Amino acid sequence: MSIENIENNALEENIVPIEGEVEVLAKSNVSYKDLFTQKDFMKLAVANTVSNFGGAIIGLAFMWLMYEVTGSAALMAVNLMLQFIPDVLFSPVTGAIVDKLPKKPVMVICRFGRWAIVLGVAVLALFNVVTAPILLALTFLSSTIEAVRAPAGLAATPLVLDKEMYATGAGLSQSLSQVAELVGTAIAGIIIVFVGGAGGLIVGSSMFLISGTLVLTMSLKEQKSTEKISLQGVKKSFKEGVAYAKSSRVFVALLVLGMLLNGMLAPFSAFSVVFIVEYLYAGPGFMSAVKVALSVAAVVSSIITPKLQSIKNIYKYVASGILMGLCMVAIALLPQLSSMVLRQVFMIVGCVFAGVALGVLNVVLSTQFMQKIDKEFLGRMGGLTSSVLSAAMPVVAGACAILAATVSIPMVFLVSGLAIIVVFLVISRLKVYNEM
Repeated sequence: MSIENIENNALEENIVPIEGEVEVLAKSNVSYKDLFTQKDFMKLAVANTVSNFGGAIIGLAFMWLMYEVTGSAALMAVNLMLQFIPDVLFSPVTGAIVDKLPKKPVMVICRFGRWAIVLGVAVLALFNVVTAPILLALTFLSSTIEAVRAPAGLAATPLVLDKEMYATGAGLSQSLSQVAELVGTAIAGIIIVFVGGAGGLIVGSSMFLISGTLVLTMSLKEQKSTEKISLQGVKKSFKEGVAYAKSSRVFVALLVLGMLLNGMLAPFSAFSVVFIVEYLYAGPGFMSAVKVALSVAAVVSSIITPKLQSIKNIYKYVASGILMGLCMVAIALLPQLSSMVLRQVFMIVGCVFAGVALGVLNVVLSTQFMQKIDKEFLGRMGGLTSSVLSAAMPVVAGACAILAATVSIPMVFLVSGLAIIVVFLVISRLKVYNEM
C-alpha cells in the first residue's frame, strides 16, 4: 500500500517467467497481437492490471491517511517496516506451501482478503475511529496476505501462456501494469481532494474485488501435487530452494543487488509524503504528480529496455544505479532553493530520471531472475526471492524511524543517494556482474 507499487514490482506475477537460455528471448518473434489467443493469460493480465490500478489509488490514499492520523515521519517509517516484514518472514515458507496447492483458489482468496481489509480501514476512517496502531496492524495483515498470493501468481503465469510467448508476455504485462499505476496515480490525488483518504481506499479496494472475480473465471491447467503439505515437506522444499539458489553465482548476485537497491530506496519510500508536505509545501495533488512522473518514465524505459539487448547488462545496471543515486542527491538538495515553484519543478524532473532508472533496473533484473530458475522451482524460488529482496527494507526503515527524530529528511536522502552511487561503482568492478 505505498509507493513500492512502482518501485518494487519487478518480481511480482505481472512479470512473466522466462525459462531457458537467452536464445529464447533473441529468437522470439511473437507480437502483442498473438497474445490475444491466450485467453486465460489475458484474463490474468487484465486482473493484474486492475489490481495495480487499485493499488496505485490505495497507495497514495493510505499514505495520506497515515500522515493525517499520525503526523509523524517516524511512524511512516515504521509502517514501511511492517509492510515488508511479512515478506521476509513468510515468503520462503508460503512459496513452498503454495507449490503444493492449486494456484487459482489461493489467488482468489488473497485478492478478496485484501479487498476486505482495505475496505475495513476505510470504514473505520469514515467513522473517525482509525488510529495509528490500527493502521499499522492492518498494514502487517495485508502484507501477510500478499506474501501468500505473490508466489501463487508467479507460478500460475506459465500455466496460461505458451513458452514461445514468454518474452512478449513479459513486456505486455509490465507495460499494462505500469500504465494502470499511472492512471490510478493520476486520479488518486483528485479522489483524495474530493472524498478524502477513506474515499480513495473504498475506490481502490473495489479493484481488488474485480480482480479476484476475473481470476475466478480463469482455467488453469495444473497438475495436482501428490505430496501432502506437512512441516517436513515445507522444510524440504525450502531447503531445495536454498540449495538451488546457492548453485548459481549469478542468481545470488542478483539477489544481493536487488536487496541493496530496495534498502537504499527505503528512505524515499518512507518519507516522500512528509518531504512533500513539510519541505515542498504541497498536497495530495502534487504527490500524484510525483508518482505519475515516476510511472510515465518507468513505462517508457521498460518498453525501450528490451530493445537494448546489444548493450551489456552491466552497463545498464551501473548507469541506471548511478542515475538513481544522483536523483536522490538532487532531491535532497531541493530545500536549498528559495523558490517553492523551482523546488516542485525540479522534484518532478528528478522523479522522471529516477523512473527511467527504475524501469531499466526492473526489466533487466526480472528477466535475469526468470532466466536462472527452472519452471518447477518458480513457486518456492519466487517466495525465497521475495523474502531476500525485502530483507533490507525493514532494517533500513527501522533505522529511518530512529533517524527521523534526530536527522533531517533531506540529509537522509543525501546519504541514501551517495550510498547508491558508491555501491554501483563497486558493482562495476565485480567479475560476477560483468559476466551477466
